[in-house]
Amino acid sequence: MNQDNTLNNLNAFRAIACWVVCLYHAAFILSEHYPGVMPVLDWGQEGVYAFFVISALVLSWSMAQGQYQWRFIGKFLLKRFTRLYPPLLLSIGLWLLYFQMGNGSISQEVLIKAFDSALMIVPFKGSLWINNLYWTIFVLFQFYLFQALAYPFLAHANHLIRRVSFLITLAMTFIPTLFFPEYRDIKIVLFFHLPIFSMGHLLFLYYKKIITVSEFVVEFILAMATCAFLTGYIYGMGYHILIAATLTCLGILFVKSPPNWLSFIGKISYSFYLIHGVVIYTVIYYLSEFKKSASGSLITYLLIQAIAIFAAWLIYLLIEKPSARWAKMIHYTVK
Repeated sequence: MNQDNTLNNLNAFRAIACWVVCLYHAAFILSEHYPGVMPVLDWGQEGVYAFFVISALVLSWSMAQGQYQWRFIGKFLLKRFTRLYPPLLLSIGLWLLYFQMGNGSISQEVLIKAFDSALMIVPFKGSLWINNLYWTIFVLFQFYLFQALAYPFLAHANHLIRRVSFLITLAMTFIPTLFFPEYRDIKIVLFFHLPIFSMGHLLFLYYKKIITVSEFVVEFILAMATCAFLTGYIYGMGYHILIAATLTCLGILFVKSPPNWLSFIGKISYSFYLIHGVVIYTVIYYLSEFKKSASGSLITYLLIQAIAIFAAWLIYLLIEKPSARWAKMIHYTVK
């Protein structure tokens, strides 16, 4: 089963996930003149969870293709680092350029934020991200480490080992609730997101025919129930996260021929995701007066989307595509 043929719709869902996040982050431009669209645009923040579902599916698939084993953990993490870090560092550099442009200099506080963000040590220091969405990259890095350790169990051919591992994974979701009930910034902790990542992994198991349809349905419902209980009951966040993740999975399963233009945006989605924030604030910096009118705010909003896509395409060509090529050069050696 070839990934390109089986999952040829994934880029479209990547595009939707990153684009709705951008639409959400720029929504404040429209809030004064178009308040009616705000409840719809607020859903864009859940695009992050579509990314998590897709990331789990693609990562598990890649590990299966590479015949991943624990002894390859170093190369596995190096591959992920090589693939993701160069675009991340560039986006941090663009934020520094933005602060330089706006203030005429870069303060020590901003430099500390940039340094801590680059090293992903913000949660350990209690400092601040230079761009708030970097917490999602921090969660992804936690997931890569988790997957490096847990994948051989979660994809095991023995159904008992695989199912017990899945149930343990869902049980781990409640570790912060049981042992750190006063911890507030729960979304930066991997355990909170394990039901969402599990949904993506279940898609992988289903596509690879490692599990049957009935096992997929039962375990998917368990993942949904865990997410609903955690977000809706324990933390009182409602069910937006569950709905976004579930719709993503259903879309991947049943929408096989999405528009080609979405596939293009999906190809550059990681760069788009990383740099749309600095595009938003740079455009506003130059069009601060223009956006005050109803028509001006709408034009500014649409202009941001176009510039962000164009800038992401350039970064993809110059940085992301080469880094992906470098990552592919790191091979596991199976003897």
